[in-house]
Amino acid sequence: SNCGGNTRVNSDEPAPVVQSGPQIKAPIGKEQPLKEQQPAKLLPSSLASQPKKIALLVPMQGRLAEAGIAVSDGRFAAYYQSTSGNLPHIHRYDSSQDAAAAYQQAVNDGAELIIGPVDKDGVNKISQLPSLKVPLLSLTYPDQQPAQPLANFYQFGLAVEDEGRQAARQAMLNGHSRALIVSTPQEVSERSAQAFATEFQQLGGTITGKTNFASLDKFSENFSQVMLLNESKARAALLQQQLGTKLEFTPRRRADVSMIFIAVTPEQGRQIKPTLVFQYANSIPVYATSSIYSGTVDAVKNEDLNGVLFNTLPWVFDSANPVKQAIAQTSKSAAVYGRLHALGADAFQLSSRLAQLKQAPQTKIDSATGTLQLMPDGRIEREQMWARFNQGLAEPLATVVDANPQEA
Repeated sequence: SNCGGNTRVNSDEPAPVVQSGPQIKAPIGKEQPLKEQQPAKLLPSSLASQPKKIALLVPMQGRLAEAGIAVSDGRFAAYYQSTSGNLPHIHRYDSSQDAAAAYQQAVNDGAELIIGPVDKDGVNKISQLPSLKVPLLSLTYPDQQPAQPLANFYQFGLAVEDEGRQAARQAMLNGHSRALIVSTPQEVSERSAQAFATEFQQLGGTITGKTNFASLDKFSENFSQVMLLNESKARAALLQQQLGTKLEFTPRRRADVSMIFIAVTPEQGRQIKPTLVFQYANSIPVYATSSIYSGTVDAVKNEDLNGVLFNTLPWVFDSANPVKQAIAQTSKSAAVYGRLHALGADAFQLSSRLAQLKQAPQTKIDSATGTLQLMPDGRIEREQMWARFNQGLAEPLATVVDANPQEA
């Protein structure tokens, strides 16, 4: 089952995989195509090592039960949409009380691959075990990576850090080397902003400033300061005083900010973007993460987000995906859990691909949550697709354009 598109492939055949072509830096003002994708060599040897018995560790009770159901729904929808006659047997275990005990029970029951848990506490406990007898594909990341890489420990999840790093790479690729960061007091926003800043600076970029969005009034004042508008106004006031006459005057913002990165929710974004217009920063390209778009189409509300570029899951725009259609018909979980449906669907795809990814580390797989690649430490890193708000609608992009189009 290929969850990332409309092509159907048998699970007992390797899924289509892609490898990225060379990336060429785009001159400022030009379009930078997304990675060219070429078919990777298929590895028949990975077929023999596909697991026949899989355990799924998800919370079935408590505060994370709905998240567990959403992941499970995505996993089983992908399973039942598969056209393979060679499907593995899947057994579900409740990880809400003790994830390490659930893992051990699955091992005792003969599981050949264990998927989960979805909560950090559970993954933290399992990652601290001295060894893992059976491969584990966790669906989130531990707070602390094991001091030594833990054999059989694969980590997959919807990490906001991946999104922040990707935004930094794309901004630099598009010729932006001086960034201003807008984050919020929420931990998830701070993590995204920090990942962006670290990657951006490692690539040779400069962070020209950072401001926090807690309330609109405070943000407007802080943004005005960070863009040096107050200094511009003070210079004008001094000049008027010296000349003794009133001048026609438009404040000038600092000219050394080439892009703005925002790690915010749709509601926050709809307040921030008009403030940029008001503060004479409308011509600066704005990059965001997937948190800027809930997936709900609302052209009126999202008009204020026009021009914002953001990376997101291919799943969001893939309405023809049979797995997504099956979930829409059968799942009772709310639309807000769409990302977790995609995570569950990709967990199914990865369960038959781990051996292939390990054998050929350069291999990349197109999927519902992005383009996936296995890192040396066992983490599976995601590269998402790009979209832009235009006339209030989120539009997927084939290329990421280095301009912030002015709305008519």
